[in-house]
Amino acid sequence: LYQGGIKNVVASSGTSLTEDQVKLISRITKNVTVLYDGDKAGINAAIRGTDMLLESGLNIKVVIFPDGHDPDSYINEVGSEGFKNYVSGSAKDFITFKTEILLKDAKDDPIQNAQVIREVVNSIAKIKDPIQRSLYFKRCSQLLEIDEQVIISEYNKIQLDKRKKETPGNEEPENINVPETDHTQALNALKSVDAGELAEKEIVRILIEYSQFPLD
Repeated sequence: LYQGGIKNVVASSGTSLTEDQVKLISRITKNVTVLYDGDKAGINAAIRGTDMLLESGLNIKVVIFPDGHDPDSYINEVGSEGFKNYVSGSAKDFITFKTEILLKDAKDDPIQNAQVIREVVNSIAKIKDPIQRSLYFKRCSQLLEIDEQVIISEYNKIQLDKRKKETPGNEEPENINVPETDHTQALNALKSVDAGELAEKEIVRILIEYSQFPLD
């Protein structure tokens, strides 16, 4: 690609993307377009690598080449301008890419579709910016054709599980009841690993993140 005139590019040189490589990239830019081969192995690598990039706070788009091509073979076939046009026209944000790939494999199986929701929400949970998370909740709801509050509820469960793992010595978390309305269905699973500080922090987070919803 560099020989073809595309200079803002790096490669992991045939190995899986590593955390150290992601840290180096994040020092230079927050916007990354990941290029992967179009075969099954390339698609699986794209899904794994995307989550690692998200954890570093990068804005990610993904491009998959036609089956049988990698970046080298494709730029040699279509030239530099054709390559740039393909990348700009084929790049998808990570949530669209991951959801479409997983839904294609799940087909109409309800159990697999439920797993798709969990997989996608797990990726969204890695995003640190609450505004970006909120936008991805909406996008995910549209793609999966389910209520946005179901997705938010699944996100809350992931966060609660994470807190339980990070706080040792609390085997029986205390339940905290939260008023449930049409707009606050996502809050019905609220729990905390203790009755004190963590519960208080979780309530404050919910008040901030869902302040646009009425509680009556």
